Amino acid sequence: MDRFPSHCAHALVELVHSREALWNALASPVELPLATRSGRREPPHSPSRESAAARRLHDNDDTATGEDTDGELYTAGVMDVHPPHEPIHTFKDFLLHIVTITIGLLIALGLEAAVEHVHQHHLLHTAEINLRQELANNRSVLSKDRAQIASSEKALTNNLKLLRALKAHQSSDIVPDFGWYWSDMENAGWNTARDTGAIALMSYDQAQGYSVVYSQQSYVNAAASVYIRDIYASSAPAQEGRSLHDLSPEELDREIAATEHALADLRLLDDLSRSLETLYNDAGHEL
Repeated sequence: MDRFPSHCAHALVELVHSREALWNALASPVELPLATRSGRREPPHSPSRESAAARRLHDNDDTATGEDTDGELYTAGVMDVHPPHEPIHTFKDFLLHIVTITIGLLIALGLEAAVEHVHQHHLLHTAEINLRQELANNRSVLSKDRAQIASSEKALTNNLKLLRALKAHQSSDIVPDFGWYWSDMENAGWNTARDTGAIALMSYDQAQGYSVVYSQQSYVNAAASVYIRDIYASSAPAQEGRSLHDLSPEELDREIAATEHALADLRLLDDLSRSLETLYNDAGHEL
């Protein structure tokens, strides 16, 4: 390629020199004000604060660390910027330099995008494994819980019959039973996937499916907590060591109301658990 006319070449050289001067100014170290032992700050360019580590910044070190005149630690960082090693005289040299920079930036951006993609893929894969395993475990726990609901409902029904017989001054051979069994479903996998951003990497249908299942889980766990409190409320006299046969009519009325309330909450828990079991079965095929 032919050289520029002399006046154009002279202008290009001046532009390159100006750019080199700008880069050198940007790459020059910036001294930060340091606090002395007395708590006072000296001006940034105070000769007494100049350190050997700061003077070594021109050696292309990313970070230099040393001690100042008072023995205090001095640390400074600098961006490693390199101007062209050779002067640019022709338009071909200028284009070559621009193309080199552009290719370098594209490679850096491409590598960064590839690393981020691999990280997101690993994050999503780990979250899906954890969620499937957690739902499988919760499904097994729910199966045991539902098996106990039927026996708990029978025990509460018998307790209610006994209390009504005592209220009517009738004899009964029913033995009161205030036992209960329940294990909550876990949601650690869901919380972890949400907090790490893995949910945002899923498709909408997949994220919505998990959200529905875990929302129903929270309803079931909350209903179970209410039912357990009802059991303790209805068994208050037994916890105090008193026999149901020794209760006054007013106390029997309160016990009957508490037992009826516990029985109603248990049936609600059974309905919610049945819905959750259906969602578990659907999730096993879709998620």
